[in-house]
Amino acid sequence: AWPSGSFAGLRARGGFEVDLEWNNSALTRVRVRSLSGLPCRIHYDGHTRDFTTAVGQVIELNGALKNL
Repeated sequence: AWPSGSFAGLRARGGFEVDLEWNNSALTRVRVRSLSGLPCRIHYDGHTRDFTTAVGQVIELNGALKNL
């Protein structure tokens, strides 16, 4: 387990590209780019949020992840 770190460009099912950053074992930034225009569902810390996307649209969540 890494308490802090990041990755970029992870390909996710449904045609999405994901970048994440975390610090002290908690997410600090989530960036999801839609490559397909399909709906996107993000789960974090017991919360779920659904997004409608268009091709090329970027969903970015910074600091407000607890308020999904």
